Amino acid sequence: DPDTAISPSQYLTLVLRALGYFSGQDFAWDSAWTLSDELGITHGEYNAQTPSFSRGDVVLISSSALDVSPRGESRTLLETIQAAEPTQPTQPSQPTEPTTPSEPSTPSTPVSGMVWIPATGKKYHSIPNCGNMNPNKATQITLEEAKARGIQPCSKCW
Repeated sequence: DPDTAISPSQYLTLVLRALGYFSGQDFAWDSAWTLSDELGITHGEYNAQTPSFSRGDVVLISSSALDVSPRGESRTLLETIQAAEPTQPTQPSQPTEPTTPSEPSTPSTPVSGMVWIPATGKKYHSIPNCGNMNPNKATQITLEEAKARGIQPCSKCW
């Protein structure tokens, strides 16, 4: 029900999952404040007995999450967002022929400048589930960082 109030643990679970953490693996969803306290998103103010949770709490948690590095990343979430290339609509320089459904499309560089790298392997990908790659263990980094690490593009999805 969209009108049902959300608990601190439910919202913290959403934030932690957005940062790449897994409930049941990295934290328990019903005590998500434990990991959020460790990461510095919260500071002990939430627990199972928290009497109320307001829009103000959502703002404070969301703002604090910007200063935390997503799982497996060296930059904070804010730095990652700021480093992303702005999206700009592109205009073709010359008329192009329409493609038919039988023609494969070639993936282009992600507009945001982000790529996916698997837990193992030496290729970066435009999608998190290319070939045998496990999307649950894939990490998103900037294209610039992938190139700096010497990671090469995947020939299938790039």
